[in-house]
Amino acid sequence: MNAVLVSSEATELLSRLTRRKLNDADITPGMMFLSSLVTMTLGVMFADGTVTESETKLLTKTIEQLVPAKGDVPVLIQLLIDGIRENPIYKNPSELLKLTKSLSQAEKTLLLSFSYEMSAVDGEIAPSENEYLKATANALNIDLRYTATLESWYSSRYIQDTATWNELQNFINPRQFDYLGLRFVSLDAVSFLSYLADKKLTKGDINSVVVFLSSLLVITWGVLVADGMQQEEEQALLSRTIKRLIPKNNNDIRELMETLIDKMPQSDIYKSPKDWLKLTAFLSEPEKVLMMSFCYEMSAIDGEISYDEKKYLHNAVNHLGIQPKYAAVLESGFGGSGIEDEASFRELQSLIHPDKFQDMDEVFVDAARYILDTLEVLSF
Repeated sequence: MNAVLVSSEATELLSRLTRRKLNDADITPGMMFLSSLVTMTLGVMFADGTVTESETKLLTKTIEQLVPAKGDVPVLIQLLIDGIRENPIYKNPSELLKLTKSLSQAEKTLLLSFSYEMSAVDGEIAPSENEYLKATANALNIDLRYTATLESWYSSRYIQDTATWNELQNFINPRQFDYLGLRFVSLDAVSFLSYLADKKLTKGDINSVVVFLSSLLVITWGVLVADGMQQEEEQALLSRTIKRLIPKNNNDIRELMETLIDKMPQSDIYKSPKDWLKLTAFLSEPEKVLMMSFCYEMSAIDGEISYDEKKYLHNAVNHLGIQPKYAAVLESGFGGSGIEDEASFRELQSLIHPDKFQDMDEVFVDAARYILDTLEVLSF
């Protein structure tokens, strides 16, 4: 986003809505995107004159997924939501355009994706919601092909134009929005987990914890079946590990993971990296390495890591883009041969330091500490 394009009008509007005197330092690229997102999704919610519980829940989940838990941003976003409820600027295209003027076309298209998701959360897109979405897409000059594709996807209709679908996926690929300081889930990841769980999921259902645990489940299951000898103790450890990493009192994640654990034995998705990479692309490097640490630990539960298990793990590490030296540390540590490459071990300790996981949940801070303590003991 070009900061020059953030007009004084946008700053004044946000100050008025939040009832705070905001300055240029407050108007970050992420804040502008979130402000536009809140405005558009509230516009969808109120388009048919009725705000449902599922719509309110989705908005809450979306904000929780995107907004960093710490800092002033969560407070500002809640103030903004309250301000827009009192002053429905979503009804005034010129007001919305003050917020979206500085956004790129990719950002505007991503906003529309969130808005379509909100419109479909009750099972179908109401005519008044569809009218609002198309009018907004027109005001934002969004490619009509993308609008039609999003409408089809969120209406659960078969998408015949696969070329446009793939083009859209590349255009709003989450990785190209890292500069916003927000974490987005791709439509491909939503589709992948919905297929795996045999349940219609939304982006709001999928946060960093869900992606981590689902990735761990898929890849570890691949390890368990790699040598053709599934041990009951391996399966039991996998189930216990997944459940131990579920944040306390989060029944939504617990229910989803229990469903995935039950369905995994009937799936061969672990054989298809091109599919599970849709999910793992959401993970940061420390999260990928921590996740593979648990995979290596579970592969060695029977006393050794077999040749076929090593082969599967090496393949997964390669697809994830993890440096081979880190995989070598994990293999030698959990495999029982001892860690000789102390320099790489120290790098790995820094990479998955517990502090790196404070934004996920305290359980992952403890998980990173557990892995590092275990490797420290195994290094002797």
